[in-house]
Amino acid sequence: DMIRSIIITAQGDKVFSAGYDISSDSVNSKEDLLKIHIPEVSTKLIQDKKHPLMQISDVIKDSSKIIIAAINGHIYGGTLEILLNCDFRFFSKESIFCMPPAKLGIVYNYYGLKNFINKIGIPNTKKIFFTGDKFDANEAINMGLVDFLSEQNTVLKDSIDFAKKISVNAPLSLASVKKSINAFEKNQEIDKKTCEEIKSS
Repeated sequence: DMIRSIIITAQGDKVFSAGYDISSDSVNSKEDLLKIHIPEVSTKLIQDKKHPLMQISDVIKDSSKIIIAAINGHIYGGTLEILLNCDFRFFSKESIFCMPPAKLGIVYNYYGLKNFINKIGIPNTKKIFFTGDKFDANEAINMGLVDFLSEQNTVLKDSIDFAKKISVNAPLSLASVKKSINAFEKNQEIDKKTCEEIKSS
């Protein structure tokens, strides 16, 4: 297998992603959004029934490849959570990010919040979710939300250069370390009682 790393990026240089479309036909109610990350039963049988956001996140986390996000524009909502699962994130200096659930009246899910807490800590997670504000690149790097800042026109090039640096290392070693780190995060599970309390709140 000659592929050692994968880079996720977007066309254009203004908006990387506007977030999840809550007006889409797949969303019947705001409760549906909460269910994105809280399946009724945590078994392999429901894997195919998981929401696409969860499926994409699982693919990124479970991949043995080193996956890098080259964020070359503004990013809002659920897509930011997906990219948190990438092993590294490059962010253009001109870009902003925002998590707007509170302003939209949406109750965000436990597993999504856990993902943010693991990456940027509880205080920063509260800040971006409680305010729903837009944050710039400097705030993103200071929070630990992203790993590297690049000029707008060099985000992809810098990501490729970094990928090349990693790709010279032993693939089995990289895959093993990634799997161990992800296993640590995954084992922070929520019990069924708390899950029900969250859904009924």
